[in-house]
Amino acid sequence: MKSKHEPTLESPQEVVLVDKGQSSKELDVARVVNHIDQIRKYFDLHQEKIHLLFVAQLKSFQGENYNSESLNPDSLYKMSFHLGENLQVDRDRIRKALDDITKVRYQIEGVNRFGFIVPFPYAMFENNTITLKIQGLVLKQYLDISKGYTNILIGEALKLESEYSIKLFTNLNAWLNLGEKIYEITYLRELLGMNEPLFENYKFVNLYLKRCKKEIEKKTSLRFDWEICHYTRGKRKPIAEKIKFTITTEKKLKKQLELNFEQETKQTIKEEKKYHTDDTINYYFSAESVEEKWRLLNNAISNYNFKQDEKDYVLTNALNQDFIRKFMEVHIYLQYEAMLALKESRKPVVVNFTAYFRKSMKNVDMWV
Repeated sequence: MKSKHEPTLESPQEVVLVDKGQSSKELDVARVVNHIDQIRKYFDLHQEKIHLLFVAQLKSFQGENYNSESLNPDSLYKMSFHLGENLQVDRDRIRKALDDITKVRYQIEGVNRFGFIVPFPYAMFENNTITLKIQGLVLKQYLDISKGYTNILIGEALKLESEYSIKLFTNLNAWLNLGEKIYEITYLRELLGMNEPLFENYKFVNLYLKRCKKEIEKKTSLRFDWEICHYTRGKRKPIAEKIKFTITTEKKLKKQLELNFEQETKQTIKEEKKYHTDDTINYYFSAESVEEKWRLLNNAISNYNFKQDEKDYVLTNALNQDFIRKFMEVHIYLQYEAMLALKESRKPVVVNFTAYFRKSMKNVDMWV
């Protein structure tokens, strides 16, 4: 027994296609697409999955070297698809789905002509397989629509167990390349078939969208978030009117998070390096004896293949603040570069530390 809050599945099954001077062999694909979207908002889970399997079959049809321009508009084209594990067989719901499919029709209205087209005059369920026959006159338009779906998208959508999740998933995927989409919330509710009072804007956003997001992100690679971007004044509180989605994939999100982490890590290391440089220099000059300063310098020198006269020159300038500051800055930069390369499992940017050190100190007057 249906809940009194469950959305009705009754749908308008006729759409008027205004004649824009097309021949009897043509239909306006934009209007056909709009009609399918208008019908889909009433789909239950079975109807959504049958629709996806039909689109998958269309893509297979495209892959069989059919030239859409050579399709005979007066012919019927047969398509069959096995439900397999994609759909738990419920004869009554499949019966209703096929009944709805065969009731859909397009009404042509023009100055000099009018008429009706039934795109699916035949629909049969047998041995867990659905067979449809589609009019050649509209098959080209359906083939064009199927180009907006990828096999990966269809496969992931079929994993979902809520018609609302499927509708939201396929709608957001259409805007994946742009990375964002703004909807009027009432329009989005209409697209998803959530027009009844049960799905008023607040509950829709804070309850049902969260449920859809949880299932979509658990079973597919799509990742998305949202924020209310426009409110109107209500009697007691502001009313959410528009919602902005940011849309990406698990792979892109992971890459972005890794990039953010890498940038944050580099910034942290940069800050640590500056602090370490200043701290090391301050510690060096705070050493009370020349012997302690020589010990610190010898520790640094031991990391490089300096000639003996270079080592001696560094030690003789142990009290020269300008020289020591520059020396420590280069030394600590090289040590941090070695640490970063090890952390990131890559080769160091500087291959020969000694040669780099000499080049960096080249403009220092005190360097030999």
